[in-house]
Amino acid sequence: MIRLVISVFLYFFCSSFSIAQNFTISGKILDSKDNAPLIGVNVLLTKENDSVFQKGASTDLEGNFSIENVETGNYKLNISYVSFKSFDKSILVNANLDLKTITLVEDSKLLKEVIVEEKQIRVQQLGDTSQFNANAFKTNKDATTEDLLTKMPGVTSENGTVKVNGEEVKRVLVDGRPFLAMIHELQCKIYLLIS
Repeated sequence: MIRLVISVFLYFFCSSFSIAQNFTISGKILDSKDNAPLIGVNVLLTKENDSVFQKGASTDLEGNFSIENVETGNYKLNISYVSFKSFDKSILVNANLDLKTITLVEDSKLLKEVIVEEKQIRVQQLGDTSQFNANAFKTNKDATTEDLLTKMPGVTSENGTVKVNGEEVKRVLVDGRPFLAMIHELQCKIYLLIS
């Protein structure tokens, strides 16, 4: 009789111990292209019958992750990382689980060409001269010089007179040459072509 009581007690003790036991899920996440470790990947564990329950981890410098204190049960594992396709897997946890190596594939839909262009300098102050970069100002294809000038900060055009911050501009240089001299030279070339 005593043996029977001890056996029943041990059975319930062992079964309750196994139910309360927690396990660890671990693994390593690599880039499928070059097998490089992916750092900071989100690893989320959700119970299949209880989406409120969640445990998570993120990968370290070598791509390793570990989720501890996981109870026995069925779970959904979701692995996500920016510009990579998500990885989903259903798993049964009833012992420590090493998922070994998981490779993530780049999501080609997200990988569009990005062109980084240096911002152009619009205005430079060189002593008492303000130098404007015309390429840094957007104008229509059929824009006049006046259209360009009025886009420049502090520049106004009144009755054919160009002013910067209210002061009349005495001389305008284009590529280091006097603007009016260039217009005169251009008019001479046009006159020669017509003649």
